[in-house]
Amino acid sequence: MKIGIIVYSNTGNTLSVAEKLKKNLVKKGNIVNIEKINIDGNKKITNNPDISKYTYIIFASFVEAFHLNPIMNKYLKQLDEIENKKVSAFITQGFSKSWLGGNKAIKQIKKICNNKNFIFDKSGIINWGSKNREKQIEQLIIDFSRT
Repeated sequence: MKIGIIVYSNTGNTLSVAEKLKKNLVKKGNIVNIEKINIDGNKKITNNPDISKYTYIIFASFVEAFHLNPIMNKYLKQLDEIENKKVSAFITQGFSKSWLGGNKAIKQIKKICNNKNFIFDKSGIINWGSKNREKQIEQLIIDFSRT
């Protein structure tokens, strides 16, 4: 399967999870590319990763102010509708509890994806402030590797 992991990461935490996930997906025989969303000094997106070339997409971003990060939100909203495109998403957040923004961010991604007729498959939240963070990452990798 050709998988695209589309990442917006500010501190590198979200990207580090994406890299671990990619490593495991490649071990399972998939072709996996990580494409980072980049911005300029005015917070304008300077690239638009093309999802049409992938059979499966994983969106990865972080929580900002208890919501989906505005850059990922903007990127998702500008995507063309590709009917029946299978997608998943994971979020990282600094807090130790998912109800402090993570759940809301996932709901925002699902809503945008549903409006574009994507098939939303699975989601995950990594609570960076949790003492169980490494276990959460391991579980996300297991769950997302069942594509």
